[in-house]
Amino acid sequence: MGYTRRHEPGAGDLVHILAYYGSSGPSSSEDLDNLLLNIRDGRYLRAKNMLLKLNKLKVPIKWEHVTKIAGDGVAPGRVHIARALVEAGHVENLREAFNRYLYDGGPAYAM
Repeated sequence: MGYTRRHEPGAGDLVHILAYYGSSGPSSSEDLDNLLLNIRDGRYLRAKNMLLKLNKLKVPIKWEHVTKIAGDGVAPGRVHIARALVEAGHVENLREAFNRYLYDGGPAYAM
Protein backbone atom coordinates (compact mmCIF):
# COMPACT_ATOMS: atom_id res chain seq x y z
CA MET A 1 0.00 0.00 0.00
CA GLY A 2 1.27 3.48 -0.73
CA TYR A 3 0.17 6.91 0.42
CA THR A 4 1.43 10.22 -0.92
CA ARG A 5 0.69 13.75 0.20
CA ARG A 6 2.23 17.16 0.35
CA HIS A 7 4.02 17.83 3.63
CA GLU A 8 2.70 21.38 4.00
CA PRO A 9 0.42 23.46 1.82
CA GLY A 10 2.49 25.16 -0.82
CA ALA A 11 5.75 23.59 0.37
CA GLY A 12 6.16 21.48 -2.74
CA ASP A 13 7.71 18.57 -0.83
CA LEU A 14 5.99 15.21 -1.05
CA VAL A 15 5.82 12.66 1.72
CA HIS A 16 5.64 9.05 0.52
CA ILE A 17 4.66 6.29 2.90
CA LEU A 18 4.94 2.69 1.82
CA ALA A 19 3.49 -0.04 3.99
CA TYR A 20 4.55 -3.61 3.47
CA TYR A 21 2.62 -6.38 5.14
CA GLY A 22 4.62 -7.44 8.17
CA SER A 23 4.13 -9.17 11.49
CA SER A 24 2.45 -6.15 13.07
CA GLY A 25 -0.71 -4.35 12.04
CA PRO A 26 -3.90 -5.80 10.61
CA SER A 27 -3.90 -9.59 10.45
CA SER A 28 -6.03 -9.89 7.31
CA SER A 29 -6.94 -7.89 4.26
CA GLU A 30 -10.41 -7.44 5.80
CA ASP A 31 -8.83 -5.82 8.87
CA LEU A 32 -6.78 -3.55 6.62
CA ASP A 33 -9.85 -2.66 4.56
CA ASN A 34 -11.73 -1.76 7.76
CA LEU A 35 -8.82 0.36 8.97
CA LEU A 36 -8.65 2.26 5.68
CA LEU A 37 -12.44 2.69 5.66
CA ASN A 38 -12.27 4.23 9.15
CA ILE A 39 -9.53 6.62 8.01
CA ARG A 40 -11.58 7.60 4.95
CA ASP A 41 -14.73 8.12 7.04
CA GLY A 42 -12.71 10.32 9.38
CA ARG A 43 -11.55 12.46 6.47
CA TYR A 44 -15.15 12.94 5.32
CA LEU A 45 -16.22 13.95 8.83
CA ARG A 46 -13.27 16.33 9.17
CA ALA A 47 -14.03 18.01 5.84
CA LYS A 48 -17.71 18.41 6.76
CA ASN A 49 -16.72 19.97 10.09
CA MET A 50 -14.47 22.45 8.27
CA LEU A 51 -17.36 23.44 6.01
CA LEU A 52 -19.60 23.95 9.06
CA LYS A 53 -16.99 26.25 10.55
CA LEU A 54 -16.63 28.18 7.29
CA ASN A 55 -20.40 28.60 7.06
CA LYS A 56 -20.48 29.94 10.64
CA LEU A 57 -17.84 32.44 9.53
CA LYS A 58 -20.20 33.53 6.72
CA VAL A 59 -17.96 31.89 4.13
CA PRO A 60 -20.41 29.57 2.38
CA ILE A 61 -19.01 26.55 0.59
CA LYS A 62 -21.20 23.71 -0.64
CA TRP A 63 -20.31 20.10 0.13
CA GLU A 64 -21.13 19.13 -3.46
CA HIS A 65 -18.57 21.65 -4.73
CA VAL A 66 -15.83 20.20 -2.53
CA THR A 67 -16.58 16.59 -3.46
CA LYS A 68 -16.65 17.50 -7.16
CA ILE A 69 -13.18 19.03 -6.80
CA ALA A 70 -11.92 15.98 -4.91
CA GLY A 71 -13.26 13.56 -7.52
CA ASP A 72 -15.19 10.32 -7.35
CA GLY A 73 -14.26 8.11 -4.42
CA VAL A 74 -11.71 10.56 -3.01
CA ALA A 75 -12.12 11.68 0.58
CA PRO A 76 -11.87 15.48 0.52
CA GLY A 77 -9.14 17.24 2.43
CA ARG A 78 -8.05 20.78 3.17
CA VAL A 79 -6.61 21.31 -0.29
CA HIS A 80 -9.98 20.51 -1.88
CA ILE A 81 -11.70 22.95 0.46
CA ALA A 82 -9.02 25.54 -0.31
CA ARG A 83 -9.67 25.12 -4.04
CA ALA A 84 -13.41 25.55 -3.43
CA LEU A 85 -12.69 28.77 -1.52
CA VAL A 86 -10.69 30.07 -4.49
CA GLU A 87 -13.33 29.05 -7.04
CA ALA A 88 -16.08 30.67 -4.95
CA GLY A 89 -14.10 33.92 -4.84
CA HIS A 90 -13.60 33.97 -1.06
CA VAL A 91 -9.80 34.01 -1.42
CA GLU A 92 -7.34 34.74 -4.22
CA ASN A 93 -5.27 31.55 -4.01
CA LEU A 94 -4.59 28.38 -2.04
CA ARG A 95 -2.00 30.06 0.16
CA GLU A 96 -4.53 32.67 1.25
CA ALA A 97 -7.11 29.95 1.96
CA PHE A 98 -4.68 28.23 4.31
CA ASN A 99 -3.36 31.46 5.85
CA ARG A 100 -6.84 32.80 6.60
CA TYR A 101 -8.92 29.73 7.39
CA LEU A 102 -7.35 26.29 7.10
CA TYR A 103 -4.00 26.44 8.90
CA ASP A 104 -3.49 24.15 11.90
CA GLY A 105 -5.61 25.70 14.64
CA GLY A 106 -7.17 28.19 12.22
CA PRO A 107 -10.79 29.32 12.35
CA ALA A 108 -11.98 26.57 9.99
CA TYR A 109 -9.49 23.90 11.04
CA ALA A 110 -10.91 20.61 12.28
CA MET A 111 -9.18 17.50 13.56
